[in-house]
Amino acid sequence: SGMEVDAYILQASYRIQSGKPVVHLYGRATSGESILVRDDRPRPFFYAGAAAAAAALAAGAIRVTSSSWCNFAAQPVCRVEVAVPPDVPGVRDRLQQQGFDTYEADVRFAMRYLIERNIRGGARIIGDATPGQGADWVFDNPEMVAAEVSLESRVLSFDIETNPDATRLLAIALYGRNRQDELSDEVLIWDPQNRQMPERATGFADERALLGAFCERVRDIDPDVLTGWNVIDFDLSVLSRVAARVRHPFLLGRDNTALRIRPARGYFGSGQAQIPGRLVLDGIDLIRGAFLRFDEYGLDAVASRILGEGKVLGTGYNDKAQEISRQYAEDLPSFAFYARTDARLAVQILEKLELIPLAFRRSRLSGMTPDRVSASIASFDALYLAELGKLKTVAPTVVSGAERGSPQAGGAVFEPLPGLHELVWVFDFKSLYPSLMRTFNIDPLAYVSAEEADEGDIQLVTGAAFRREPGILPRLLDELFPAREAAKQAGDEIASQAIKILMN
Repeated sequence: SGMEVDAYILQASYRIQSGKPVVHLYGRATSGESILVRDDRPRPFFYAGAAAAAAALAAGAIRVTSSSWCNFAAQPVCRVEVAVPPDVPGVRDRLQQQGFDTYEADVRFAMRYLIERNIRGGARIIGDATPGQGADWVFDNPEMVAAEVSLESRVLSFDIETNPDATRLLAIALYGRNRQDELSDEVLIWDPQNRQMPERATGFADERALLGAFCERVRDIDPDVLTGWNVIDFDLSVLSRVAARVRHPFLLGRDNTALRIRPARGYFGSGQAQIPGRLVLDGIDLIRGAFLRFDEYGLDAVASRILGEGKVLGTGYNDKAQEISRQYAEDLPSFAFYARTDARLAVQILEKLELIPLAFRRSRLSGMTPDRVSASIASFDALYLAELGKLKTVAPTVVSGAERGSPQAGGAVFEPLPGLHELVWVFDFKSLYPSLMRTFNIDPLAYVSAEEADEGDIQLVTGAAFRREPGILPRLLDELFPAREAAKQAGDEIASQAIKILMN
């Protein structure tokens, strides 16, 4: 029957079902139930110059329509529709090779769904709902509008222990509160010898039973956020390898699709794990993403600095892995306590630093889901494209690095004069780049090339010029500056930090 709920959107993705892409949005309603929105109406599309229509059809588009939208130079564009999102790159590249410009062919399909509706975290969902298997309520093709929603997310931390070469799973520890707000603080142990188990520990005769129990616990606790320390590149990766070896489906999500892990790319990259309906937020990534600096990012080092509490093993052991194996074999109570402590420390560090609320607050500012707020370029795109859409203007497709030419230059740095100086004064400009952007109306949309510039434009010494009509970036900053001051005045550290990161 017809329902209207306010929910926080945790995850945006899509599935292809009988040849049609279906947007899947997972979230949690303010009333506490988990929800899934499925929408099979949107079609994947991008824009191209109006002259590209025939070429686009020849290149594999299924429909090309003229549109009232324009590019930055106010030239009309046409809308190029394809059957499924993976078709976009091929059609786009064939058009680019023929010399046609394309626009917004790099925007993710499910993200566009949120951007078009200006949904940033919160949404009001209006439509018919049916009880779901993994999510409490499933909405098919509802109406969705942006709404202010904040969420106290349910967080579950877990940590695994393995033999030294991580081929055998010895234990999985869990720490978090369930739907009834009861604390789970326990460890599941692989124990073929069927030994007497210490408190808060449960033994399992084989790894398959252990994995099954872990999946069951996760479903019972039903967290919005799974966390831990290096949990994507280590814990989940090891668990999925073990699951493959013992042929366990290893379903952790709010539906029965498998975990997907994307390994880290590049020096700064971190791996991403996708579990339907649950966010995987890695403790180390959250710390780095909030620009907190530590000499070491190991759990021991961070816990002793933030909580003043080290690990149970002490630091005297040369080989931690050997000591864990020894405890597992000879001293189960210590082993169990050690494993549970790891899971607990991860949560307590994040709580002390308020890093999960920070990720959610950043998500409400940019519209990125909380597991992707550190993707700064994508966050910027989400905000900027939402504003461009109101002006019926399309942005150029971002092409790969090789085609982009020279890297952007940074600020000028003066050569230092070696020696001792008297009366040295240091000045720091408050929010230098944002201030310059507001002063000179620096904005892609307002940019005028030196050849086209006239007296009325704001001319910079570099020869660049910007129109005086209000630009998008200065306007966004006009909203963010006072918002940050207000957050500081109100003592809301989380909001202040989130806004500062976004401004920069």
